[in-house]
Amino acid sequence: MTVSSEPLDLKLIGNKLREEYPELKGRIPESKDAYSGRLDNVFCKVDTSKADNIFGRDWKSGYDSVKGIVFDVLKWEKENLN
Repeated sequence: MTVSSEPLDLKLIGNKLREEYPELKGRIPESKDAYSGRLDNVFCKVDTSKADNIFGRDWKSGYDSVKGIVFDVLKWEKENLN
């Protein structure tokens, strides 16, 4: 599960991960058609006030959420498959 305050463009996130972590290029496919503009004006607005009241407003970015998942999986593989 990802926790983010903005819409997620997984193609764009995948490309950014490939760029920042070259060792992942063989594991994360490149996407040539990732959207490079702002997504927050493309989709509908979502009222997160109830969640904000319960959990606070300190949301991670979509990129940080997905990056955390990727590195958790890599850590698990290293600990369990080697």
